[in-house]
Amino acid sequence: MPKICEFNGMKIYIYFDDPYPPHIHIRGKHKAELYIKTGEYKNGSLPNKQLRNDLLWLNEYQHDIMEAWNTCKAYHYPKKIPPL
Repeated sequence: MPKICEFNGMKIYIYFDDPYPPHIHIRGKHKAELYIKTGEYKNGSLPNKQLRNDLLWLNEYQHDIMEAWNTCKAYHYPKKIPPL
């Protein structure tokens, strides 16, 4: 499970064997999974401030995050994505 980014106490992962649709795993004090294209919750929940930061990051780097997802689906390690 490659870590693609870390900021504000959160670690963001994409798992090699995750099912579609594309999503990220956020781990820290709270845990959640967010869909990459919509930012909607797949599982879990986050405090409002943390969710806002994650959505800003997701919007800023959506293309890079999708590229990381596709790289993981091919069982390769993606490049790191900058934090906010």
